[in-house]
Amino acid sequence: MRQPHQILAFPFKKDESGKYVYGIFCRVGKHERWQGIAGGVEDDETFLEACQRSL
Repeated sequence: MRQPHQILAFPFKKDESGKYVYGIFCRVGKHERWQGIAGGVEDDETFLEACQRSL
């Protein structure tokens, strides 16, 4: 069962020059959409655990 909460994650890393690079993904279909990673939070998990599972 899911909690009535959602997560939205934008993974990132610092590159060799010190700039941040973000993971924003393109969903292709009828309408092309750019988004982070989204998902629901299960009853027995924290927000961080839901982010890790969704990633």
